[in-house]
Amino acid sequence: MRGAPVLTTLLAFLMGIIFGAVFFALYNPKIIIAERAKATQHGNDEESKEIGSIVATVSAIQTAEQELSTVMYNKVRVLCWIMTHSKAKDRQDAIVDTWGSRCNMLLFIEGGGSNITAHRKEELFKTVHKIELYMKESYENLWEKTKLAFRYIHENYKDQFDWIFKVDDDSYVIMENLRLFVNSKSQEDPHFYGCQYQALGGYNSGGPGYVMSALNLNKLIQSFSMPQCSQGSAGAEDVEVANCLRLVGISPGDSRDAQRFRFSPFKLENTMFHETLHSRYNWFWGFTAHKLQKGFECCSDEHISFHYIEPNEMRIMELSIYYFHPFSKRDGWRRPLEKS
Repeated sequence: MRGAPVLTTLLAFLMGIIFGAVFFALYNPKIIIAERAKATQHGNDEESKEIGSIVATVSAIQTAEQELSTVMYNKVRVLCWIMTHSKAKDRQDAIVDTWGSRCNMLLFIEGGGSNITAHRKEELFKTVHKIELYMKESYENLWEKTKLAFRYIHENYKDQFDWIFKVDDDSYVIMENLRLFVNSKSQEDPHFYGCQYQALGGYNSGGPGYVMSALNLNKLIQSFSMPQCSQGSAGAEDVEVANCLRLVGISPGDSRDAQRFRFSPFKLENTMFHETLHSRYNWFWGFTAHKLQKGFECCSDEHISFHYIEPNEMRIMELSIYYFHPFSKRDGWRRPLEKS
């Protein structure tokens, strides 16, 4: 099955790329000549030569990482659907400019109101579509909008993805880490994943997003016809999704990495220093299924999403994550300080 884990194959592929990249970096004549020229500028000593070789090797490994990201994109297909509305174009533009471009398919789903007589699709780009649902846009119709969205995706895109990720339009997502996470899961996994809450029967917060397999989406669609699954229009979308999935044997799963969150219901600042959370966020402590740790231990090294992100903050995060990095280390290394 296409959605089955491919981690073993990818690791073997990565090791082959890294070995070849290192060999290429160390023995490619052009690189050696260039690095020797650099060393000459600094006295042509042995240390400069060694540093030059290391720099070339690091560059080659970074190229290998990019190759792996491309392989994961093709092997672990993720459809992202964004819960949005017609007045949030600035958020939609920011998502397209940043993380949304890394989804295999990106759908913006909003209510069409009285302007349309049926569901309507607009192709903004080949893999970016805007869907207007034949319904009135209002908070009271949020659950109905969610059911219509999942049904529309199932009917029109079901062969185009292995995993489906629903997220709000004010979140920032690191798609490579989402793919890495779900790649360790099976299509038959009886869980769906996100920021897990224990309140209201247990559910995953809709803000920072939740992800489920294509197989579990099929089960969710089946649950919509069950009388125990809310047949009304109103209701909290994330709570109702969890209630309906539970009817078909699917429950929220623990998405953490060694007790560190992968999906954060807040922006990074409030996640790291949550003692500064405004009083309007006090509800979190009674809802969360897991303790949120402080400081650097708040978040997984392979963090996936943050919530309550403004459009320009998305662009800042994009720059910080994908454009800035120390040449020698990319894994959060910090130099231990010696006591005097």
